[in-house]
Amino acid sequence: MYIALTGSENNKDVYIYHSFRKENGKSSSRIYKKLGKYNTLLEQFDGDRDKMMAWAREQADKETKLYKEATGKISVEFSKAACIPMNERRSFNVGYLFLQELCTQLRIDKICRTIKERHKYKYNLQAILTDLVYARILSPSSKLASYDYCQTLLEPPKYSLQDVYRSLSVIAEESDFIQSELYKNSNFLYPRNNRILYYDCTNYYFEIEEESDSKRYGKSKENRPNPIVTMGLFMDADGIPLAFDVYPGNQNEQTTLKPLESKILQDFNCSEFIYCSDSGLGSAANRRFNSLGNRAYIITHSLKKMKKEDREIALNPTQFRKVGSTKFIDLRTLDEMHPDERALFVNVNGDRMTRQGFWKLLKQYAESAKIYKDITPHTLRHSFAAHLLENGADIHDIKEILGHADISSTQRYAQFLKDKMKNGYMKFHPRA
Repeated sequence: MYIALTGSENNKDVYIYHSFRKENGKSSSRIYKKLGKYNTLLEQFDGDRDKMMAWAREQADKETKLYKEATGKISVEFSKAACIPMNERRSFNVGYLFLQELCTQLRIDKICRTIKERHKYKYNLQAILTDLVYARILSPSSKLASYDYCQTLLEPPKYSLQDVYRSLSVIAEESDFIQSELYKNSNFLYPRNNRILYYDCTNYYFEIEEESDSKRYGKSKENRPNPIVTMGLFMDADGIPLAFDVYPGNQNEQTTLKPLESKILQDFNCSEFIYCSDSGLGSAANRRFNSLGNRAYIITHSLKKMKKEDREIALNPTQFRKVGSTKFIDLRTLDEMHPDERALFVNVNGDRMTRQGFWKLLKQYAESAKIYKDITPHTLRHSFAAHLLENGADIHDIKEILGHADISSTQRYAQFLKDKMKNGYMKFHPRA
């Protein structure tokens, strides 16, 4: 590196330049660091140009040394006589560290601490649960094989295989709680699009002959003569799983929807969405159930099974009509909201603000206000309802304002008022 002065006579700058060679072999140079204005630096050395230039060259030498230390070659010495010890592991799998960071952001540690308050066990449930997640994604297999796989990770398990088997009953019992908490925590990482929910069922077979518990003979999608269990799964509009449950293999798939959707309505605080499924799960009872409140339904059809002319029409965005209308519309210009409803929040382009845009804006304001708690649009919604209730608003009015389909969804806000009354009693009553 070397020193160069650039600029006009009365406005010079002092730079450190770095020489390098291009890919074509030709030498070139680029600005590496600016030391300052020439006149300003000259004043610091009482007008002595030689001292100033000597100091600048020293800075260039220091930067050259630091650059070589950061980018220079490193020599590694090997001994021809040394031997690698036998039966000593020298390589480890570290690909799970990405998943580990994701599990940390989803606050699985907090979920497991809450579960431990309700159960008596000594093993580390968080380590077992996260390791099972790693193994299921990276090397799906049995619990025994998953335990063996986790032994190859950079951080091998400190629990035993028996602890894994003991934890399964706890995980199964707390499945609904784990799913609801993961959904809530996932909104802090990525705003979930729960305006449209997809539901479908599949089944899993067991290589056994006798039925037991939920393992029952039923209609297998693989036509296997083995007992099966049925799993129902809800996904959001982005294809991210929302909730699931397991049912006996001989249960009609159409009857699996209502119990799981009721859990979503109660535990996930999702009450406004469009339910989508194929015709097999679109029974009259399921359609009727999704016609209540602010929910609707769409029965889908496989494009692969359509005739060519029907498929072309279905994929044409101009071949759709609104319910009760004979006029064709273009889906690409259709607003999700009612055309007469003006947007309350708009973006810089004057268009309706999306939920992702509102969420990002809220995070920016929280950071500028130095609020380090997790704040989402739902936090404002909860605060709004709690403040109304504390100041005497009728709970049925709050239900209508929030758009809840069921009063039970609104009644949980009454708990805030009860807690406040209890704290007031404990604080001010002389015999509390």
